[in-house]
Amino acid sequence: MTNKTTGGSVFGVIITIVVIVLVARCMFCDDEPAGSPSKAAQGPEHDSVTAWVNCQEFVKRRLKAPASADFGGVLSGDWQDPDTHAVHKGGGVYECNGWVDAQNSFGAQIRNQFSLIVKHVGGDRWELVDGPVIQ
Repeated sequence: MTNKTTGGSVFGVIITIVVIVLVARCMFCDDEPAGSPSKAAQGPEHDSVTAWVNCQEFVKRRLKAPASADFGGVLSGDWQDPDTHAVHKGGGVYECNGWVDAQNSFGAQIRNQFSLIVKHVGGDRWELVDGPVIQ
């Protein structure tokens, strides 16, 4: 019987443990360097994209057939850019202007212009300040 060295298997176990520790550290660490301001201190948690998405939801609530609502898209070539259609007025308030294609009460798909004002009130909550005016 020969006596084999276990150096290779010990090295493999050590490498495995190091990899597991590094992966776990990356999963549970935050990406902010020490001494950087917290996310809450960096500013509000709102932008024109989230304002635009919430404006669309408020508009859908006023439609006869909300499931038929189409606000355009990149692939269809009629994308409404949130940076130009949801304008920040300060204090978490956004004025949103755009259009939506949706079915009317007769089932015909028509384009409606809309205008409304929304406000970010914290977290993922938004409130309707004025509107929507749908024409």
